[in-house]
Amino acid sequence: MPHVNSLKARIDHEGLWPAIRAALGTLLPTHFEVWQLLCANISGLNSNVSGTTILAGPPAVESLKRSREAVSGLPVEFYRDEVDNIQSCFFACAGGRPAAIAWAYDHTKPAHFLRMSPGDAEIRSVYSLPEFRGRGLAKTVIVAACESLTRGGYRRIYAVIHFRNEASQRAFRSVGFSRVAELNRPPIFGPRYVTETGRTESCLDALGRKVRFRRFRAATPPDQQ
Repeated sequence: MPHVNSLKARIDHEGLWPAIRAALGTLLPTHFEVWQLLCANISGLNSNVSGTTILAGPPAVESLKRSREAVSGLPVEFYRDEVDNIQSCFFACAGGRPAAIAWAYDHTKPAHFLRMSPGDAEIRSVYSLPEFRGRGLAKTVIVAACESLTRGGYRRIYAVIHFRNEASQRAFRSVGFSRVAELNRPPIFGPRYVTETGRTESCLDALGRKVRFRRFRAATPPDQQ
């Protein structure tokens, strides 16, 4: 139940009213953009930031956990391991303090906006703490994620960005991402962009898929799901 876990994490780490405002916002139709990077096109990325340490993979999550114990008030983007059971992240520290984060999801993990196939991945929850913005750290963790995913054999990497989030657009564009689609839908519920076909499913397709999934779950014994 990723939606419930996300709400609980927001309440625990950001407070009740900010969590409620964020939850209500997921019900409103909003304009998003789908950005894509072909791993075959990745070459010569440079994202070194002086005085910054970049950690990747499971060791990064362990370091992040230790940082969370020492630093209070980190936003929910720094807790995606608890929300979605993601065990690998891309974590930037500046002067020994948490500075920026990014997480990578594949087709086996919950996705709000994409229907991915094997070989696809999504970079999500990229966040730089306000005191560290303007240093290029968002690009740094995005590059670390892209390089890791490419080494892991992924073919296409995606990002879904709010149409007004110009800072994220600049960061992903600087790495080589380009916009491939637009979505006008609530952040959680609604049709998704199908990476295999490069098309957005219709509302009827989305509804039919959900109905078929619920019928499958109802007809399948728990030990076989």
